[in-house]
Amino acid sequence: MLDAKGRPSGAKWDEARGLWFTTAPRGDYTDVSIARLREAGRVHDSPSGRVAIKYFLRRGDDGRWYKDQPIDALWDDAEVRPLRHCPKREDMGYDTQKPEGLLARILRWATRPGDRVLDCFSGSGTTASVAEQLGRRWVAIDVGDAAIATTRRRLVQLPATQPWALATIAQAERPRARRALATLSRSDSATTVELTGFEVEGPSSGLPAVAHWTSWVDYWLIDTDHDGAVFRARQRVMRAPKQPLPTRVQVEARGRVLVRVVDVLGEEATVELSG
Repeated sequence: MLDAKGRPSGAKWDEARGLWFTTAPRGDYTDVSIARLREAGRVHDSPSGRVAIKYFLRRGDDGRWYKDQPIDALWDDAEVRPLRHCPKREDMGYDTQKPEGLLARILRWATRPGDRVLDCFSGSGTTASVAEQLGRRWVAIDVGDAAIATTRRRLVQLPATQPWALATIAQAERPRARRALATLSRSDSATTVELTGFEVEGPSSGLPAVAHWTSWVDYWLIDTDHDGAVFRARQRVMRAPKQPLPTRVQVEARGRVLVRVVDVLGEEATVELSG
């Protein structure tokens, strides 16, 4: 902007350079750095004795004065808005989850359709999910069971654009009904919840054979004080590496107890217990 005299607003004139400049505080520049900048004509001494750094304006081909500004690494536009402003379906409840818009921008810039994307720290599976939607091939890796389960649940909800390990059952052939079986027993010393079965029903042609019903279960969750509205997973039961799924756990139950079972296709079945 120009002031009333046609000069760049807030700028000062440098006689030696024949350029307008703006200033900024010296900040954390050392005395050595200030001496070097002074030799280059980049230091402005104010009447009060304060040292400031000069930033020269550039005259464009149109005759106007411009202040060059490096591109900021901070993106805050609507396309990459924070997760809290994204559709609720996108929020997987994972602590370090990133918004899909952020990964979509990165993958569009860095890859082309058909390229392979590798994410060694999959977390909530945002990278793999966006890569799938953009027609990129992908490999998602994570050491955490919770991350693997979250990523799997997220991916099976997408319409598959390409074959992948857990999308081999066509959507129309996936099991339609699920039922969890569990029991609750109380004693003076402990309350025990036991998962006793998990039933999946669907077209026989679309169901792989499993040796035991626990092979269908990815993990199961327990709400030990259900409020009748929102399921809160107060305890999570998952497999340890190379170990079978635990089917019995002791809990501190204060009220209504609900068990929610998540199967390997990311679908859920919930049962309320009494005892």
